[in-house]
Amino acid sequence: FSATLRGSIALRWGKRPALGRNREEVDVARKSMASVINKVVTARSVCYVRQIKYFLQDILTYGF
Repeated sequence: FSATLRGSIALRWGKRPALGRNREEVDVARKSMASVINKVVTARSVCYVRQIKYFLQDILTYGF
């Protein structure tokens, strides 16, 4: 995962990745990485929202 992260960082800063790729492949890789990151972020935010909801319910129920 760190290697792909490093590659995406290199792509973002406009450096050439170590692997010789065509521009189309680089675009596809960048888009797939962005979609994966978006999915992870949305899943985590959903988990956080659920945790906050349960936390608030506990506060309302037990009156801390």
